[in-house]
Amino acid sequence: FSSSKPVPTITITEGTDSINNSSNTSYNFGKLVKHDYRYNEIDHHFVFYQDGTGKSEDGQLYSEYNIHVSDVADCEVTILLCAGGGGGGQKDKIDSYYGPGGGGAGEVKEGTITLQKDSNYTLRVGCGGISSHDQGKGNDTILSGPGIDGIGIQALGGGYGSTGNENINGGDGGSGGGGSDQSPPGAANPGLPDNTMAWYYAITSYGNNGGYGSDQRGGGGGGGAGGVGRSSNGSRYGAAGGDPVVLYRETMAGGGGGRSDYGESSHGTSFNTLYGGGGRALERPGKGGLAMLRFDKDQAITGHNYSLNLFSLGDSSYSTS
Repeated sequence: FSSSKPVPTITITEGTDSINNSSNTSYNFGKLVKHDYRYNEIDHHFVFYQDGTGKSEDGQLYSEYNIHVSDVADCEVTILLCAGGGGGGQKDKIDSYYGPGGGGAGEVKEGTITLQKDSNYTLRVGCGGISSHDQGKGNDTILSGPGIDGIGIQALGGGYGSTGNENINGGDGGSGGGGSDQSPPGAANPGLPDNTMAWYYAITSYGNNGGYGSDQRGGGGGGGAGGVGRSSNGSRYGAAGGDPVVLYRETMAGGGGGRSDYGESSHGTSFNTLYGGGGRALERPGKGGLAMLRFDKDQAITGHNYSLNLFSLGDSSYSTS
């Protein structure tokens, strides 16, 4: 199409992934970037998937991307940030009869913001947390740069599931980890700053508390972005994780299921296969997060048309204008 309005160019390149830091330990690390037209070619969607799981000794685990807006004009972008899910809870005693809780889902944030012209932004997509006694919190997904105050727009990683005894509660996080008989669940703790920040009211956050365990050996489900984790409610069965959400045709961030000592059929339903999903208790890590950038193809009325270029993701570049 033709227009006399300013047309900024958006350039996306790979940044420095945290997995390259020697202080980090990762059990796997995979990433994927997709670009497509959606909703009858009205807009461009860039989706950044993170399939890694691990822990860091002194920081976050993430894949990183750089976003540059040319000096022609500001542009609006709809963002979706989903953090990594928390790892499922473990027993810390071989003979423990208390079912551990499922991991909480990563927080999901969604809204429309303005990227400033002639500016650089950084997008970090967090890995999932390991299944551990107390170190399995999911890793955050963050968009930072000019006009985004403080640390940036931050979706918090999911909380880890409770261990099967009185020592480790379910972890707080984007969604809380599930509890056990002896330990309460974690709470949702959305990464929202104070309301003086300019973008505060433009962003919606999704996250929920974990569910309670039972005195009959059933672990609670981790909270999901779409609902609280289920509680075992006096049952010997592990409870299901909280529901995921569906945004822009992506299903994400369901809670991990609680564990039971009564066999496979007694474990709670888990959503750990979804991006941002919490890990199933005793055996599953949390799933890595995702991020989405949606640029409208034609916003001539507001002067925000786009010529988009994707560079350095692989060995080729291409124009989507």
